[in-house]
Amino acid sequence: MHFFIVDLFKQLQKEYCKFKELNKYQRIIKLFRGQLMSKKEIESLKSDFYNQANKLIFANGFFSTTQNKKAAQFLAGTPTDSVNNDDQHVVLEIEVHVPSTKLPLANISHLSANEAEEEILVAPGALFLLRNVEYNEDDSVWYIKLTLINEDHERLINSQYKSVKMSNTVERQLVEVGHLLLKDTNDVNRLRTYYNLIQQHLCLSKDLYLVGLGWIAYENNNNPLALKLQHDALQAYQKNAQSNQQALIASIYQCVGTVHRRSKEYDLALQYFNLAIEQLSTDLLMDRFILIDCKINIACIIKLKGDFHLAWEKCKELAIMSSNQTGHFDFRHIYNKIASTDSNDNSRTDFDLDYCYNWEKFVDFCADNISGYYDIISNAYKKIANIYFYKKSDDLAVELLKKAVEVKMKYQPNDVYFIAFCINDIVKYYKNKKYYDMVVCFYQQLIEVNMKVSEEGEDSLCIIRTYIDIADTYHEKIELEHAVELYKAAIKLLVAKEKTSHLLISCYAKMADVYYEYGTLNLALNSYAKAIEMLESNRSDEMSTKKCCYEKMAIIHEKKGNSEQASVCRQKAIETTLSLDQFSTSFNVQTTEKKNSTTDTQSCLLIDNQQKANGKRERRCPIVDLLKQGYSF
Repeated sequence: MHFFIVDLFKQLQKEYCKFKELNKYQRIIKLFRGQLMSKKEIESLKSDFYNQANKLIFANGFFSTTQNKKAAQFLAGTPTDSVNNDDQHVVLEIEVHVPSTKLPLANISHLSANEAEEEILVAPGALFLLRNVEYNEDDSVWYIKLTLINEDHERLINSQYKSVKMSNTVERQLVEVGHLLLKDTNDVNRLRTYYNLIQQHLCLSKDLYLVGLGWIAYENNNNPLALKLQHDALQAYQKNAQSNQQALIASIYQCVGTVHRRSKEYDLALQYFNLAIEQLSTDLLMDRFILIDCKINIACIIKLKGDFHLAWEKCKELAIMSSNQTGHFDFRHIYNKIASTDSNDNSRTDFDLDYCYNWEKFVDFCADNISGYYDIISNAYKKIANIYFYKKSDDLAVELLKKAVEVKMKYQPNDVYFIAFCINDIVKYYKNKKYYDMVVCFYQQLIEVNMKVSEEGEDSLCIIRTYIDIADTYHEKIELEHAVELYKAAIKLLVAKEKTSHLLISCYAKMADVYYEYGTLNLALNSYAKAIEMLESNRSDEMSTKKCCYEKMAIIHEKKGNSEQASVCRQKAIETTLSLDQFSTSFNVQTTEKKNSTTDTQSCLLIDNQQKANGKRERRCPIVDLLKQGYSF
């Protein structure tokens, strides 16, 4: 069995290389998986999402997904109207960052019994970040949004796990393992047994038990007991005066400082954090985790006391320290922890607008004194914007995204992916508001950035997609002439590109729609015919496009009085519909057979986590001007 699993993994690695090459122009792809889940599992996930930051979920076996959302919805089963049933229909929506993903995943549709299912197989050990759990009443289906991450993802991996890896003494490592044990089992008696076994078999001090329980008392919000236990442990270690206990004593001071910070006794907290740092300064095998954690707490307290300047200086000190600890600390996470802290951070269970405002205020201060930390500041703005979006404060979110884009455009214009992400969210907001001029303005900004950094120049697929997006915007805006110009520009560029036929088809079909609305019926017919000519494959989505094109051509021929041609087009539309129905039936039969054969593994993932106005508007098009003046086609 081992031989077959190893061979399968190697084959998956080879397919993964092909997969990355085919998707090299796509930074993010989405995968889907349909399955049944118990209501209890879903409630547990919802609770974890709302009460636990950065909930991670682990898949311990080969994991089957699809790029076809409809296939996933079908595999989830026939939806019911009741959200109270024990078995719930679930679609997992998985975001994959293709350039950075290390875990092998591959398109195995050519090896599958049902190629139309577009199956993507993910290797064992997949780690997912839980991003959302929501029930769609229209579909009667739960949608669980996940992001595939790497196991060495700095910001998301448990801090206690890092602490164990970085502790330089056995005693410190054992305390951290005990902490993890309690978090995992919530069984204090088992923890006592753990420490007793340590004392009996490792000949270590029983006072280690006091340090561990002191941290547990802190975790359980029992401040007086935490202080008593740590003071008792400190007296014992000072009495024994062992020379190799600096890290453990520093851990005691760290815990006491953390308790005082929670009680808002900031001066006392600073005193103990500094004592911990002083204790570590005499330790040749300095415990970097305690050192950095104490410095983070000091910076947080200084920020809470209102000294933004000194807090920012402490942040920059931590940036230097974390840069020397590759693989253990992410300064972006450290900075946001400090920037977001407020007087209620110990009891906070939700992000309110005041909390976000105070966070933004500190980031604004740092942005005025940016000192080279452009990436940190822009990412902080984006993070706060995401919270504003979550709180339905879209106006505030967009202003933050504009700040993020401004920082990047000024200092890091080559970070096109980040800028594009922000601009796409801004554009989505303005589209919903029907502020089309703002949509075009931000798309123009995106094109200019891509023009500067893309090796392909105006031939860049990202730029071509943006042209199409702008053309769609002008179509919505009823500026049809500008829409046609941009569709033509995109088509001219796409003709020279390989593996972009779906974009060409889409451009021809959309341009035909514009011609039809413009009243130029012959041009509309030609464009529809061109789209149909390119529709050679039998994919279901392309057959649907072909059917729509034939139906619209039939309407145009009727308007022109060509009844015979209209009849031919209608007949072809019917034939395409029959082919599409036949395809769907075949697909459903095959996926039903597959689903029935895998019902016992359905839950294998969840191991742990303006209406159109009449007439035309005579306005200049800035993008068309840009194309005509600087970038001829």
